Amino acid sequence: MIGRIKPKIDPLLIPVVSRLIRIGMSPNGITAIGFLLGILSGVMFGMGYFIAGGVVLLLSGLCDLMDGAMAKGMNMTSMFGAFIDSVADRYSDASIFIGITWFYLWNGKELALVITTLAFLGSFMVSYTRARAESIIPKCDVGIMERPERLLLLAIGAFSGMMEEAMGILAVLSNFTALQRIIYAWKQMKKG
Repeated sequence: MIGRIKPKIDPLLIPVVSRLIRIGMSPNGITAIGFLLGILSGVMFGMGYFIAGGVVLLLSGLCDLMDGAMAKGMNMTSMFGAFIDSVADRYSDASIFIGITWFYLWNGKELALVITTLAFLGSFMVSYTRARAESIIPKCDVGIMERPERLLLLAIGAFSGMMEEAMGILAVLSNFTALQRIIYAWKQMKKG
C-alpha cells in the first residue's frame, strides 16, 4: 500500500535528528521551519517556479517528518505539540495549493484549476476525516494518500513538469482516501 512512507523514512532520520538535538533545536522549532518552508513553496509555485517550489516543498516535508521523531527522541511529545504540528501542516498545505491554484488562474488553465481545487478539497478531507473520526474512535489512519505521499506526489509533479497530471492523481486518490476513512469509521462505530 502507498500510504506508509513515514515508517520507512523515520529510521533514516535518526542521525539528523540526533545532531539537531545536540545543537539545541527543538521539535517546535522544526515545525516552525517546516511551516515557513511550506509557505515559501506556495509562493514559488504561484510565481511559476515549479522546480524550486518542489525542492522547498521536500524540505518542508522533511521537517514535518523530523519534528515528531525529534519530539520522541527528546521525550517531549505532548498533545499540544501534535496539535500545533497538525495546524501548521494544514496552513502549509493550503499555501501550496493556493500557490498552484494562483498559477493556473493567471495562466488561463481552467481545467487544471478545477482539478487542483478537487485535489485541495481531497487533501483537506483526508486530514479532516481522520481528526473527526479520532474524536469518536481510537484510530483512523487508514488510506493510501497521507501527507507524506501527497507531498511526494506534488514534488514529482513539480520536478517532472507534469503538475497537472499529479494534481489529477492527487484529486482522485486523496478523495478516495477520505472515502476509505469514512467507511472505516462507519464500520468501527457500528461495532460500538
